[in-house]
Amino acid sequence: MSLEEMQTAQETPGKNIEGTYQITDFIDGNCFTILYGQEPRDVKLIGIKDRSCSTEELESFLADDMVDLAFDRQHEDEDKKLLAYAYRADGAFINQELLAMGLAEMKEEKENTMYAEDLRLAQEDAKGKGLGRWAKE
Repeated sequence: MSLEEMQTAQETPGKNIEGTYQITDFIDGNCFTILYGQEPRDVKLIGIKDRSCSTEELESFLADDMVDLAFDRQHEDEDKKLLAYAYRADGAFINQELLAMGLAEMKEEKENTMYAEDLRLAQEDAKGKGLGRWAKE
């Protein structure tokens, strides 16, 4: 993706990109650490159920060390982790893609609902196609 395409994507209404951050570590399947200014901060993906995706799946899906973050109404959880929607440099909406590929399970959010319907539809589509965790044995 060119610099111009990245800037256009970041300016798209409703995306609310806060910034691009360097990933320094992966904690689990819905949480990773970034450099937020000069401080390391843990980021939890909005709409992804805890431990529903493996650390390895998240790490291989991101594959880059940079991520764009967007926030909703609630910016932090009770553990002071940032709550965010994440995007790869190619524009892929990570939260939605993990659900669409059947790699994760959706968590219903009370505060952060900007993309709740998109996330729900991605999971339903993966279930209907039998992808990932929804594969029929």
